[in-house]
Amino acid sequence: MSLWRQLRFGWRGLKDRSAREREVADEVAQYFEEAEAEWRSRGLSPEEAKKATRREAGSMSAAREQASEYGWENGVTVFMDDLKFAARQLWKHKAFTVTAVLTLALGIGANTAIFTVVERVLLSPLPYNNADRLALLKTYRSQLGRAIPRVTGPDAADVRDQARSLEAVSLYSGGNLGVQLKDHATFTAVTMADARFAKVFALRPVAGRLYTDADAKHAVLVSERFARDNFGEVQAAVGQVLGVEGEPQEIVGVVGDGFDYPNGTQVWVASPSAPEWKSRTGFNYKAVALRRADESFAGAQTEMKTISQRLQAAYAKENKGKEMLLQPLKEALTGDSRATLMFLWAAAGLILLIACVNVMHLQLVRSMERQRELAIRRALGSSRWRVMQPVFLESLLVALIGGVAGVLLAFPTVRALVAMAPKELPRTSEIHLNGWVLGFALALSVVTAMMSAMVPAMRAAKVDPAEALKSDSSRGMTRNRAGMLRDGLVVAAVAGTFVLRWARVCCCVR
Repeated sequence: MSLWRQLRFGWRGLKDRSAREREVADEVAQYFEEAEAEWRSRGLSPEEAKKATRREAGSMSAAREQASEYGWENGVTVFMDDLKFAARQLWKHKAFTVTAVLTLALGIGANTAIFTVVERVLLSPLPYNNADRLALLKTYRSQLGRAIPRVTGPDAADVRDQARSLEAVSLYSGGNLGVQLKDHATFTAVTMADARFAKVFALRPVAGRLYTDADAKHAVLVSERFARDNFGEVQAAVGQVLGVEGEPQEIVGVVGDGFDYPNGTQVWVASPSAPEWKSRTGFNYKAVALRRADESFAGAQTEMKTISQRLQAAYAKENKGKEMLLQPLKEALTGDSRATLMFLWAAAGLILLIACVNVMHLQLVRSMERQRELAIRRALGSSRWRVMQPVFLESLLVALIGGVAGVLLAFPTVRALVAMAPKELPRTSEIHLNGWVLGFALALSVVTAMMSAMVPAMRAAKVDPAEALKSDSSRGMTRNRAGMLRDGLVVAAVAGTFVLRWARVCCCVR
């Protein structure tokens, strides 16, 4: 039979199982009639022919059952029947179901919430153009033994003029400042940046234009949100005059909401191309650079070392022990938060592992309570997999329900984490559950089901029908090996709890 006919025949059998059963019954009956006719043609009586056919092919019901097992649709039917049976069992044993679901919901919810933060802060690319080519210019000082994320104006200007591996370098400074409008004032994040800032980030205004070097000290760009909040609409903001610390500035353009570098900036003030602070010992600026597309990061860093040596030779006193470094902007933004987030994620993973051990313990007890049922399945000829499948499906349903509950729990948990996050944590405004996080939660639920069901399912497959049918549930649960296994699971859960406690103490000490 061709693949298409097999699929069509199987689909028809799934849609109308009663018709499929009738077809199988008719085919088996026809086979038995032809077999009996063959025996009669050899000289046997009708009764003897019937007995000979039964000896050769078995009973008609067994033949129907065997014929029904052929075809891919039978596997689907068996799976759906076992799934329905597992759902009925969970509904029947509500105390077990609720306990297991809540236990897994806590573990999956904690992991989903932490992964939401990790995915946005550490894994996802920066929401800027050419994000992989952006870098922060830093200064390593041998006197301090570390690098600081700031530069002097003259050093950054020399790098900007001499570095061939960098397409653009922009100096900026700023912070939260007062902004005065016609009828009110506001306090917001303001950054003073030269005209190359827009080139570094490949900015495209949604209204108006970008400022140039000629606009220094009398023009600004504002964010789309700032324009809407203070002028009603984006276009209305262009041409308006506002004051930054008392200095009048004209809004020449509006930047889209996806850009707020650095530190949630809403207003960018045009500053001169030449740095105003000329001291090589005053680290008054930050600098961001765009690496050329045909240059590697290692090559750009080597050039920084060469330029630093040149500056040390030219300014022996001011630049002694000073070296210019490049750091990928994403790495610079995450900073020390990487280690903390990975620690929290590991702790959440340990919580999930403890939850899996506890659920495995519950399911092990359940499988021991079901020994008589499982033994009857084995005695009737079910394979090991057919005995294991309902146990796996119960675990899968519990894990999926726990996963859904965990995702629902993750929503308020994520909001709480963002509210409690330190100011240094970058990109907090972008942290929210998305498709990647939900996919992670689904995969986590499936893995959790496999982990929690493995031992109970394997024990279920090893049930000895004769021994299980002779013993009652209570006797089956007190066997030495089962008791040792349950004790081991308890020890594992307690050990995991102590590890979490120790890690929390270590974190607090730090």
